[in-house]
Amino acid sequence: MVSLTALVLVICVVPWIREASKAALHAKAVKQVCELTHGLKATTVDLVSLINNAKADLVAIEKTEQRAQLYSLKLGPTNSGWKLARVYAAFATAKRRTEQHAFEQIAAIATEIAGRSGLAADRLDEFVNIFYTAAGSTNGCLTKTTSAATKAEHTDLEKCYSNNHTMTLIPAITGFDTAAEATTAAETISKITSAIGKIKRSGNNLADGETQIRGNRNNCEYLETTCNYQIYQRGELSLRFGDDIIIVTSGDNAQTYTAWHEKSPTDGRQATLYDVKQALAKLTTPEATIEPANELLTIEGREKLTATPSFRKHTPTS
Repeated sequence: MVSLTALVLVICVVPWIREASKAALHAKAVKQVCELTHGLKATTVDLVSLINNAKADLVAIEKTEQRAQLYSLKLGPTNSGWKLARVYAAFATAKRRTEQHAFEQIAAIATEIAGRSGLAADRLDEFVNIFYTAAGSTNGCLTKTTSAATKAEHTDLEKCYSNNHTMTLIPAITGFDTAAEATTAAETISKITSAIGKIKRSGNNLADGETQIRGNRNNCEYLETTCNYQIYQRGELSLRFGDDIIIVTSGDNAQTYTAWHEKSPTDGRQATLYDVKQALAKLTTPEATIEPANELLTIEGREKLTATPSFRKHTPTS
């Protein structure tokens, strides 16, 4: 079992991670962790495919055995071809037993490895997320190099997400219920936005000066899109990331935040509070599509595994 403690220990031991953690988390380090995560997920998928293929081969051999046995029974002892049919049936049975034994070994080993790979990938995702949002002694901002002055760009983290516009930062907004009719929504939106519809804050509060933005002053946030999604060391927003949620960007003055809901920034559509609330409601853990091995990495669960849309999303295609 891969523990988060062990992963943190890796950061302290491996030189290129240790140096990065002194001032900021090196984007190269994060990318390598993400590459390992993707590799582990690919291993999981490959091993499940191996189990499925071996099972399919075994099923074909079982059918051959059944046909040979039925043919032998159909002929009967008085038929001249009965003895030969019995030999074929016995051969098919022996082959089936050999293949079944091999399959059981493959399934046991592959299930164990796939389970460990899936668990490790899940822990690595958690590891990246923690250091993406971390503060304090590590100043968990992402940079191109160990120098905090060289900000990481969106493209530096290409292995950490599935789509060009899916690495997301969102403010955890408290004090509001889901949007209702237009009048209520408009009144609520006016508390947190400027006249042009941008999410705005004043210090630790939203634009109304009262509603707090939940956060731990982690000092990391995106710049506006014209600056290539760079992460600046200012602001008090807590950060989350994942696929197909929303993107929140900020200006250099760390005062105005603009969000897009289910659209890329190039669409130029500024979000309302309703968009933000809708996106928050659909927030899921990034790529957490591998369920426990004892449920899915079994022969009985293979159909369920391959039929899961969220799992197929991360299955390598040829």
